Parts: sequence; structure tokens; C-alpha cells
Amino acid sequence: MSLFKTALLASMLIAIPWASILESQEPSLSELLEKGIYTEEAVGDLEAAIKIYGRIVKHGEAQRPIVARALYRMGTCFLKSGKKARAMAAFQKLVKDFADQGDLVARARAHLPGPEAAKASLVPAPWEDGEVLRFSMKFNPISGPGKLAGTHLGETIYSVFQKQVSGKPAWRQEQYMGCPKFGVRKYCYVEAELDGFLPLTSVLYHSNIGQARTEYTGKERRLILNRPGKKPAPEPFVQKLEQAVFDNEQNIYIARRLPLKMGFKTRITLAGRPGSVYNVDIHVVGQEIVEVQAGKFECFRISLSVGSISETYWISKCPHRYPVKLESAEAVLELVEISRRNTKARTYEEKELGFSLEVPAGWEILRCAGSGCKEEGRVQVFSPGMTVWGMVFFEASKEVVSARDSAEKQIKGMKKKIKDYRVRPGTLKEMKLSGFTAMAYVADHTLRGWNLTEHHTCISTDKGVFFFVFVVDREQFDSYRDFIRSILDSFKVKE
Repeated sequence: MSLFKTALLASMLIAIPWASILESQEPSLSELLEKGIYTEEAVGDLEAAIKIYGRIVKHGEAQRPIVARALYRMGTCFLKSGKKARAMAAFQKLVKDFADQGDLVARARAHLPGPEAAKASLVPAPWEDGEVLRFSMKFNPISGPGKLAGTHLGETIYSVFQKQVSGKPAWRQEQYMGCPKFGVRKYCYVEAELDGFLPLTSVLYHSNIGQARTEYTGKERRLILNRPGKKPAPEPFVQKLEQAVFDNEQNIYIARRLPLKMGFKTRITLAGRPGSVYNVDIHVVGQEIVEVQAGKFECFRISLSVGSISETYWISKCPHRYPVKLESAEAVLELVEISRRNTKARTYEEKELGFSLEVPAGWEILRCAGSGCKEEGRVQVFSPGMTVWGMVFFEASKEVVSARDSAEKQIKGMKKKIKDYRVRPGTLKEMKLSGFTAMAYVADHTLRGWNLTEHHTCISTDKGVFFFVFVVDREQFDSYRDFIRSILDSFKVKE
């Protein structure tokens, strides 16, 4: 700074009544801030300025704009002093605790390296270890596709729990989705850092699209794709990352970890399909009471947008920050049940159709209730990772229908639908289940490029016929035979 500018600055500062400020025992925060700026810029005493800014920061919520400015200036003083770690801590606190101070937050975030900037926006995880959330799914009644608007689609389950990844504790979030009306299934998981929540590994399986496995290293992500009917790529797809990103499948959990309050705004960066990285603008736009099957919740209404595409989340204001309702132009998800992760075998009761069955530990059951589900299937059963998927449906009849006739009719129908559908010789056998006559058989076929094996069982009762179908990758079928048989043996019909 030139001598002239220094003299000019000093002459301007002389007019400020610093003597009265220094003599006051309880200066206001604005007066302290002025003193800090003077000490930093005119006197050049960074250590003293940091102490003054620290006095302001201790006031926390009082006069937030002034406290945020002090915090930002404290960070810059630490940078000038060569204390980078302490500077980053100040900027992180500003981004995390004063997210409503838009311009200052943006300036603070610019100082943070990519991973730290992503982490700084998050609060501690509000969910319990082992939480399971069950949602019903339907087409959006207003903007859904034509005559299908409002049609029930099925269920989806989200769960989250801690596990060790490379010797360190991490969160693993999983999702199971079943839409029997359209034959669509989805399973995914993301393993992420316990605190920062940055992704480490993700796996996505979609019955129509295929499977993708992603490894994150911070500076890049490596994707291995396996599409139906196509040979896996010889080498993984490698994408360089200019900044830290979250995985696309983490969005619901990220929304729960933001410091939500009225007017809150932020932007997060997600990685989606190969080569795709995009920004999502998040804005708390209102507060509403939302009533769903799981109960009545006071919620923040949150807008998430990517360009012209937007979704709305209703996140509860309670400490758990439950996602109560999720809505896009196509579909609506509503919270049905809050429970804990299944670590033991459990019994499922289907009251409407009058049967029960037991599934092994870790297996999931999704129910399809509503229009379009009677013919397509009422209950879906998934093994861990969706290696096996099963479906139970029922055809009512006033007269007893032969289990053999039902099985032969089903085989005939499947052969019409799938050209290479082949029943394994010697597998069509009669058995007893829950005191009723049943016929079971095993068949192989190819669907959308996947080599599959199916285990079918038709159970004839005085109410009608129950059909069980379990589908497994052909190479893994033998390892799941006992699991399938145990589920069938547990089948009970209520009188």
C-alpha cells in the first residue's frame, strides 16, 4: 500500500471514535466488528484481530449477519497467518451454521477444497442405525401418464446402517423397489463416509437397464457397466472429477442432513449416469402438515431442481428428519412404515388374501396394493442384493382347480410369451404345502439378455390357486434352492 493510501486510510479511521469503543466494557457486536477490521487492516495485528472476531463468534445466533462476517474474516486472518487448518475450520463453520448468509457462504465455500466444501453443508446424521422406511408408490395423480395417473405402482424400501468399509466405519444405504405391474425391479446401495458422507462405492441394479458398480477415489470415479444382452466392457469407464460429488442415489439422505430452516438454500453436486455430473439447487420453500399412512408430520417443503426439472420433498421437522413424501412430475412416494432392519427370520401376514409365510434374515417383502395388482401380483420377495426375486399372486375360484392343470396352463402361457422358455425334464412334481396339493417345476429362459432360472409352484386351495414364482440368475440357482424351499414350506393359509 502506498504512503498516500496509508495516510488517507488513517485519516478516515481517525474520525471513528475508537477511544470510546476501547473504554466501553460491553461494546456492541457491530462496534467489535469495526474494531476487528481496524485491527486487521490498519494496524496489521492479525492475532489481535482474530481474538476480537472470536469474541463476536461466541455470540452464535445473536445478530447472525455480523457473526457470519466475523467468522469469515477470522478465516481470512488465519489464511494470512499461514494457519490453513484453522482457516478451513472457520470456513466450514460458516458454511454449516450460517447457510442463510448467501454471499458470505459462497465466498467461504470457495476457500474450501472440494471434499471439505461438500462436507461442510451437512449436519450429523439424524437417522438411527438400522432404520428402515417403507413407501407406497403411485403415478402422480395430476401429471402422471394419461389414464395411468394415480395408479398404484408398488412399494420401495430404504434402509441405512453402519458397517466397516476398508477397516473404517461407514454408512451403507440400500433401496429395494418393486413395480410388478410393469415388471420393473430396482436395487441399489451406496457406502459412504460416516461423517462427511462422501461416497466410497455404489451399486445399482435395474431390471430394464442393467447393473453398474462405481468406485469413488475423490479425484475420479470408475464405473463397471453390465447391460442386458451385451458383453461387459473390458475396462471400467473412468471419469475425472474436478470437485467432490455425492452419488445420485444419496439424494434423500443428503436432504435429511442439511441444516433445514425456512429460506435455507444450497447447491450440491451429484454424479449420475456415466459421464454425468450435475448441480442440484435445494431450497426450503415452506412448512406444511402432511398426513400419510405412517402418521401425521409437521414438515419442511423442499424444492430440488436441476434446470427446469424439479422435485418436491417433505422432510419432517422432528429430530429424525423423516422423508414423509416425495413427488416428481411422474410419481409420488408416501411413507407407510418406520421400522428397524431385519436381522432374523420373520413372518409376513397377508391379511387381505389370507396367507402367511416366513422369509430368511435379510430378505425383504414388498406389497402391491391397489388397482392393477390383482392379476400382476400382490407380494414380492427379494433376497439380499436382489439376487433372487419372487412373486406371489392369487387367482380366486369358486371351485377347486387342479394344481397340475394350473401348472400346465402356466407353462403353456409362458412358452407363448418367451420363445426359449424350457421346463427342465423331470422337475414337474407334486407335493404338499400347508395341507394342500401343489405342483412345482423349474424352467430356464433368457429375458432382456439375462440367463435366468425360475422356480414355479402352484398351490390349489378351496379359495383358489396361489402362484409362487422365484427368479434367479442361472449360475446361482442351485445355491438358493434351500432358501426357496424354506419359504414355500412356511406357507400357511388362514381358515
